[in-house]
Amino acid sequence: MSCTNTFQTENILIWFADSQTAGDFKLRLLVEADHDHLEPTLPLVGRKWMVKDIIDPNDIPNYTCISYVWGDQNTEWTNNPFYGIWGPKRISVHTMRALESTISKFATKTLAFWIDAFCVPVAEDGDIQAVAEKQATLESMGYIYHKADKVAIVLVEESYAAIEHMIDVTATIDQARRERLVIDKSHLANAQKLDCLEKDGWIRSVWTYQEVLETPTNDLSFLCEDSSKPPLLAWVSFSAIGGYITLFKQTQQGIDQLDIRSRYPRLDAFESLIGDLWLGGEKYGLRVMASMNGRETTEFKNYWYAMIGAMTMERSARSVGATEQQLCQKFIDVCESKQDFSYIFSSADRQAEEVGSPAFERQTSTKRWRPRLGQFPAIVPIHNFGTGQKGKRNEDGTLTLHDMAVYQTSGQRLCEKAKNWMTSWIERTDYLPNSVDFSIETPDEGDPRLLIYDFLKAIGFLGSNEYLQLEDGFFFLQHAVAADAAVSVLVSTSIQYAFGAPGLARRIDDDGTSWYTPGVLFGQVFKEQELVTLT
Repeated sequence: MSCTNTFQTENILIWFADSQTAGDFKLRLLVEADHDHLEPTLPLVGRKWMVKDIIDPNDIPNYTCISYVWGDQNTEWTNNPFYGIWGPKRISVHTMRALESTISKFATKTLAFWIDAFCVPVAEDGDIQAVAEKQATLESMGYIYHKADKVAIVLVEESYAAIEHMIDVTATIDQARRERLVIDKSHLANAQKLDCLEKDGWIRSVWTYQEVLETPTNDLSFLCEDSSKPPLLAWVSFSAIGGYITLFKQTQQGIDQLDIRSRYPRLDAFESLIGDLWLGGEKYGLRVMASMNGRETTEFKNYWYAMIGAMTMERSARSVGATEQQLCQKFIDVCESKQDFSYIFSSADRQAEEVGSPAFERQTSTKRWRPRLGQFPAIVPIHNFGTGQKGKRNEDGTLTLHDMAVYQTSGQRLCEKAKNWMTSWIERTDYLPNSVDFSIETPDEGDPRLLIYDFLKAIGFLGSNEYLQLEDGFFFLQHAVAADAAVSVLVSTSIQYAFGAPGLARRIDDDGTSWYTPGVLFGQVFKEQELVTLT
C-alpha cells in the first residue's frame, strides 16, 4: 500500500454485485485478460492483464497482495493504462516496477494480484458512491491482506541489497557458531546499511505494520524492483535485520538500545513489529497504537485505516465516513467488539465535556475516562505485550475493567519486592545506571525517580515528571494532579512493558465526580487483580 497517497462472518468473502449499495466493499483484482476482452489491458511479463471486480464469492482466485510505496515528490510518474476505467490518471513508476517484479516471480503460483493503484476505487469529486467504496476498501485492508494467498514486499534496489547483506552477515556468524569458530565481528556490521533501511519508504510507512502482521510469515517475501533478483524469505529477512542491529550494538563502543532508538527510530519501531510478529497472541488497541509511533503518511486518514486494518481481519460492510472523528470512532468500535478497552491508555486528553456532533451521542460528559476523539498516541510508544484490557460497558454508561491493580497513594512506601525487582531489571539492561539506589527517599541528584523519568522520556513518554509513589513502583502521570487531591492509581495487569505497565490515575471530587489522567508504572505489580468501574 502506498504511504503517499461492519462486520461480516469470515466465510463470506464478498456480496453479489446486485446486492451491493453505495459504500459496500468490493474486492477488485488484477487478473489475466480474456481473449475477447475489449477494454484496455496492461501487457506485462508476456501476458495481458485487466482489472476485475469479483462478483461470485465462489470464484475468488488465489491472489497476491503487493506491498510497496509510491515514492516522494521526486518520484517519476507515468500514465495509467486503465485511466477512465480504473485508477488515477498518473501512477508512480514504482507501481509498475513492483507489479512487474511480483508477476515475474509469482504468476505461475497465483492467478491474480492486488495492488493499490489499480484496486482501490478512485474517488472523483462529487461521486458519492465511489468515495464510499474507496473508504470501505481502505477500512478493509486487514481483510484484504489476511485473505491473500501471498504478500510480496517490493523494495527499491538499495534497500533490498541492504537486507541481502544482513542475511549474509548473520549467516556467516551462525555458521561460525555452529562450527565453534572465533571470528572478528568488528567489521561485519556498518552504519551505512542501517541508514539505508532507516530512510526506506516502506520501513517508514504507516501501512507496514498492518500489512506484515496480517500475513503468515511463510506467505511473505521481499522482492526487489529489479526482477532479476531472487525473493528473500520474510522470516529469514526479519531475523537478519534484528540480528544485524544486535551485532551493531555489540561491536560499536558506547551504543545501547536507547542510542539505537534515538538514531534509528524507524528501525526501532520495525524491531517492535518483528517482536509482535514472533510473539503472536492477541491484537489489541494499545499494541497497535504503539506500533504507529513515528510512521509516516501524508493523509491523517491513513493513520486510522492502518490501525483499523491491524485490529480486524473482517471486511467493512459499509463505510462509516472519513472524518477523523468517524474513523477514530470506528477504531474504538472495533476494539470494543473484541472487549478490548486498552485504547484508554492513550496520552490523549480525557473527554470531560460534550463534544462532537449528534452522530456521536455516546460522547457524554460522564465518560471522563475516555480519550477525546482524535489522534490516539500510546502513553509510551514502545513494544507491549499481553492480552489487552478486557472490560464491559454497563447500561448506566459506566465501564468495568477486568484484571486491574488498585493503589491508594497516601503515604505509600516501596515494598522490598518492588525494590528487588527494579534493581534486578536495571542490572539486566543497559538503560539505567546499575548504581541506582531505591533506598533514597529525598529528591536530589541521585534520586532514582529522576533517572527513571529520563529513561521514560528517552523511549517516548511525553508526560509530566510528576509521579506517585506506590508500594509496587513509581507511577508517572501524563498530567500532574493537585498535591492535596485524593488520588488512586489503577494499573493494568493484563498488559505489560518490560519495565512496568500502563494505567490511570483517578481523582474523585467531593460531589462524586471522577477525573482521570493516564500514566505508566515503572515497577512490577504484586497486588491481587480486581474489577474496577470507571464513571
